[in-house]
Amino acid sequence: MSKQSIDAFLEQVRTGELKNKTQRAYVALSGKAVSLQDLRKQTGIAHQTLTSSLSRLMDMGLVKQKPNGEFLHAETNERGFLSMQREQQRYLRWLKVGRDNKWIRVDGHANHPKPKKVVLSQQMSILDVL
Repeated sequence: MSKQSIDAFLEQVRTGELKNKTQRAYVALSGKAVSLQDLRKQTGIAHQTLTSSLSRLMDMGLVKQKPNGEFLHAETNERGFLSMQREQQRYLRWLKVGRDNKWIRVDGHANHPKPKKVVLSQQMSILDVL
């Protein structure tokens, strides 16, 4: 997410223009570490929606999660690092899924299936299909 998008998000929070549940979750974290369960009680946001919002905030580098599972605001000087770290984690998960499913070889190259021979009727040409 761009710096401008993050700045716009933070400006909406500062001015009190809370337009969505992600912003509500961010405001609810102000000044303290909060567990997911406490955050759900405090905001009234459904579990799946709240975890999605927190994930988005973590992607932006605005929120971090402590080892005990509590969420809190990231410091301004941490945001860039946390955002890059999340992007790297997503990439590594994507790479693992690709390797586990044999879409990506160990050397990092994609496995391309061999093209199958298409048998057309005698009345059709390949141009008719395209």
